[in-house]
Amino acid sequence: MRFGNRAFKTWLERVSAQADEQIAALYPHAEFVGAVKELKVYWEESFGHYERLDYGTGHELSFMVFIFCLFKLGIYTPDDMEAVVNKVFQQYLLLCRKIQTTYQLEPAGSHGVWGLDDY
Repeated sequence: MRFGNRAFKTWLERVSAQADEQIAALYPHAEFVGAVKELKVYWEESFGHYERLDYGTGHELSFMVFIFCLFKLGIYTPDDMEAVVNKVFQQYLLLCRKIQTTYQLEPAGSHGVWGLDDY
């Protein structure tokens, strides 16, 4: 049994259920439809692990890859870099902090005294 709040699974299921529609809304053009399936994996992995009820740097990396893909697809341009870092990523971190505290998620990869994420 994990220590996190199991209600997190319900929250993550809702994120997953709405992912296709929300990602497709980022760029509503026919050529983008094929990318939604790929982007969805990174999006869903950005908020924590469903079974382990944890969150860590790997989840943040998934969000960064999601953002990187948006740059590669041309949704964001180099001119957007400052706003993406100072607005988008900042809001993501604030949201994830709220998720961690609300659902009492464990630090991902924690190994007792060796788990730096614990601090």
